[in-house]
Amino acid sequence: MTSPGRGEVFSYKNFELTLYGSHNLDGMRQWVKRQQYQSSCPSWDLVLLAFSKRAWPDLKAMIKLWERLIKSCPSVYKKVLLCSFEHTKAWKPNASEKLAVDQIVAQSDRKLFWSESWRDFESFLTIKQDQQHKPFNILVIGSYYFVSTCRDQLAQK
Repeated sequence: MTSPGRGEVFSYKNFELTLYGSHNLDGMRQWVKRQQYQSSCPSWDLVLLAFSKRAWPDLKAMIKLWERLIKSCPSVYKKVLLCSFEHTKAWKPNASEKLAVDQIVAQSDRKLFWSESWRDFESFLTIKQDQQHKPFNILVIGSYYFVSTCRDQLAQK
C-alpha cells in the first residue's frame, strides 16, 4: 500500500497525477538518485513543483537540481512548472528570489516555467494526446503541504 503523498496516484479529468512529497534538498536528491537508477522511468508530461518556506540557498539548490534533471532527461521531464500555492507555509518568492527564478527559467530551453499559482497547470499542457487517448502524466512533487493541497482541491472537483 502506498503512503499518502509518496507515490500515490489518482485521476482528475484526463490527467493521471502522481503525488510525491519531497520537501527538502535531501529528499529532492533522493528523487533524482532513484530516477537515475530505475531501469524504466515514466515520462512526465508536466511536473508541478512547489516548496514550503525555507532558506533561499536551499530553495535555489533544489531549483538548480531540477534544472539539471530537465536537461539530462528531456524526454522524461517534458515541462516543469515551478509554482506557489495557497498555504501559510508556502514559499512565495520575494523580489530578489523572483529575479533569480526568472534567470533560471530563461536558461531552461522552454522546459521550466514559473507561475504564481499551481492552478494554472492546465494551460501548460499543450502536448497533443496520442490516438489512444492516454491521460496526461503529471508529477506533483515538493512540499507535503503542496502535495496535500493539490490532492484535496482536485479531489473536490
